[in-house]
Amino acid sequence: MLRFVFFVAMWAGTVWQALAWQSKVLIRGYVEEADSRERLVGAHVFEVRSSRGTVTDNFGYFSLQVPVEADSVLQLRVSYTGYQSVWKELPEGRDTFLLIRMQAGEQLSEVVVKAAEGGQATTIDRQVMSVGQIARMPAMFGEADVFKALSLLPGVQPGQEGQSAIFVRGGSRDQNLVLLDGVPLYFTNHFAGFFSVFNPDALKQVQLYKGGFPAHYGGRLSSVLDLTMKEGHMSEWHAKGAMGLLSSRLMAEGPIVKDRASMLVAARRSWTDLIVLPLIYELGGYEKWERASFWFGDLNFKVNWMINDRNRLFASGYLGRDQYNFNLREAVGNGDFLTTGSKTRWDNSTFSLRWQSLLS
Repeated sequence: MLRFVFFVAMWAGTVWQALAWQSKVLIRGYVEEADSRERLVGAHVFEVRSSRGTVTDNFGYFSLQVPVEADSVLQLRVSYTGYQSVWKELPEGRDTFLLIRMQAGEQLSEVVVKAAEGGQATTIDRQVMSVGQIARMPAMFGEADVFKALSLLPGVQPGQEGQSAIFVRGGSRDQNLVLLDGVPLYFTNHFAGFFSVFNPDALKQVQLYKGGFPAHYGGRLSSVLDLTMKEGHMSEWHAKGAMGLLSSRLMAEGPIVKDRASMLVAARRSWTDLIVLPLIYELGGYEKWERASFWFGDLNFKVNWMINDRNRLFASGYLGRDQYNFNLREAVGNGDFLTTGSKTRWDNSTFSLRWQSLLS
């Protein structure tokens, strides 16, 4: 008799676990901006009845498992800073895939909030900066720079004065893992270290891990700098440019096929060899054979093809070049001269192809 009771209890527990497993549904999908169709990172997805929620990952994807109760309707709320919240009522009892597009919220006048110091929670391992924050940081020669903006964060040192490099928590510069759209970059500076290779107009988000970074990052000891490029506007073309004391830049983005494929191109070039140095040499009376010339340039591009709601193809790349020329003429006697010249050039290039698919 005791064995029979034990058997019934085991069987009931197994059936109960099976029913409990079947009483859950999986809600998953993507959250994107309605106009540009760019995926939104860090959007909040919350199911009201079960009080369960999650946030979208770096690709705008979310997955949420919620329990199912009889005669109830699932209510999903999606929110993101600066956008209007989206509410969805979902059918009960089956897994659901969603593509949620969010409209920008109303632009309000500026509000300044002042609070007393202290009592604020700080996150020591991960810092996220937007392109707008980088543009508002103090800049050298009027050029917004990613590394110089990051060097103002706690635990990050800039190194030598004027140099575009970061040293995180006592580590050296080669102990930082620098990724552009998932591809490692090993030479990250222009002008012998005065400017970084990253054009801020082409960037979407900058993440710096100063410690305790996720396991899928590896190969470095000090920190991880993960930069993501914009995907290009899906609906209409936009262009943006800027001129600084030492360089100028231009960015254009727009649809290749409206609401289906988009592209982004951003170029930057210094004009030290075209305007600045020639003017200095002419005013200083330098001879033709006593002049140096140096310049840098880079190009960012990205193509985004939405195959369908569950599949996307991304192709992105970076091309950069620094070049230094130097000429010198010396008198060697008897009216003869020795002319020497040198040319140094170094290039930097990356390319990535990513297929993002959601398997059913």
